[in-house]
Amino acid sequence: MKPISALLSLLPFLANATPLLPRQGPQAQITSITASGPGCAPGTFSTSIDPTSAIATFGFDAYQSAIGAGVPGSDREKHCELFLTVRFPLGCTTASVTTTSHGFAVLGAGTSGVVATGYNISPGNLSNGNPPSKTLSGAQWADGDVYQKEDQNVARVQINGEGQRDVQFVVRSRVFVTGSGSNPEGLVTTDDIVVAITGLQTC
Repeated sequence: MKPISALLSLLPFLANATPLLPRQGPQAQITSITASGPGCAPGTFSTSIDPTSAIATFGFDAYQSAIGAGVPGSDREKHCELFLTVRFPLGCTTASVTTTSHGFAVLGAGTSGVVATGYNISPGNLSNGNPPSKTLSGAQWADGDVYQKEDQNVARVQINGEGQRDVQFVVRSRVFVTGSGSNPEGLVTTDDIVVAITGLQTC
C-alpha cells in the first residue's frame, strides 16, 4: 500500500483529469412540429418542444366534438393530424414512442364518446400503428370527468445517408360523440397530446 504522502501528491493530477462519462447511445431530435385539421384550426393550438428535444407537446383550445339540441351535425366528429419531423442517427435504430392524450368529457344517458388515434412513420415502420380506440360511456361521465389515452409504439428506422435523417412521424387523432334517444347530449374535448421519443437502441 502506498503511503498517504504519495497518494496526496496525486490529488492535483486527479483534480484536473477529465472525468469518465457514461458512453451515450444513439440520439433522436424532434426538429419541428405542427398540426392541421378541423379540430386544430390555425390560432386554436400551441406547440412546444422540450429542451431535451425528445418530447413534443400540442395544446388545443377548441378541439372538441359535441351532440345535443342546436349543435350542428358536423360537430359530432372532429379530427386533427399532428406532424413531427424527427432527426435520427445513421444506421438502423429502434425507439420507444409514447403518445398521451388528455381531455374532458361530459356525457348524458345513452351517449358515448370515442377517442381514436393512428400513427404513421416515413421512412420506417411501427409496432402499433392502429391501437384500439378509447370509449367513454356510463355514469362516470354524467357530471363530467377527465380522461387519458396512452399509446405505446416501437419505431424502427433505417437511415443510410445524411440526406435521409429527417423522418416524418404523423399522429392521426379523432374524437366523436354518438347518442340514442330523443335528445342525446354530450361533449368530448382533447386538451393536449404529448409525444415522447425515448430508449433509442441500435438494431
